[in-house]
Amino acid sequence: MAPFKHIECLVSNHQQLFGFKPNLTVHSPLEMGDHPELDTSELLDPDGVQKHQSIISSLQWAVSLVQFDIATAVMTLSSFRSAPCNRHLERAQRV
Repeated sequence: MAPFKHIECLVSNHQQLFGFKPNLTVHSPLEMGDHPELDTSELLDPDGVQKHQSIISSLQWAVSLVQFDIATAVMTLSSFRSAPCNRHLERAQRV
C-alpha cells in the first residue's frame, strides 16, 4: 500500500472509531513538555483500551512506511498499551 493511502486509511479509521476526523493542523506529534509517563487521569474502559491499541498499531505501520518523525511519540505511547489513561488516548489521537 502506498504511504499516502495508509495515511488516508488512518484518517478514515479515526472517523469510524470516534465519529470525527482527527485534527490535521498540529505541527508536532506531542505537545512540548508533555510527559505521558506522569499522567494520572482515569484508566480507559475496555472499549477505550481497544481504541488506543488500534491507533498505536496503525501509527506503528505509518512509522515503518514513511512517517519517521512520529517514531518517538508512537514508541512512548505504545508503552501504555496494556493500561492507557484517558489522556494517553487523546495524545494518540493527536499523533
